[in-house]
Amino acid sequence: DACNIFGAPTQLTHKFEVLKAHCEQLGRPFGEIERTTLQTVKFENESPQQVVDRFGALSEVGVQHVIFNMTNVWDLHNMEILARDVLPAVHALDPAAI
Repeated sequence: DACNIFGAPTQLTHKFEVLKAHCEQLGRPFGEIERTTLQTVKFENESPQQVVDRFGALSEVGVQHVIFNMTNVWDLHNMEILARDVLPAVHALDPAAI
């Protein structure tokens, strides 16, 4: 009922196409499968906008939920960036996303 697929958006596009083909062969609606991906957020290597753009690109190729871990999660500054800059912007892309 669900899949968790890794990779960049172009890789995910291909993987979802393969999954869709398998679903068609089995007579299973592709849209019934929850599509997730695991990502890592590293604010020391990317800006909040880059994270938002990456998550938006993942959504555009069919990811419904991004599960992510974050480096230096103990650093409250990173949590502030996430709460102030990333989550509202992702929510603006898709109000149902949060």
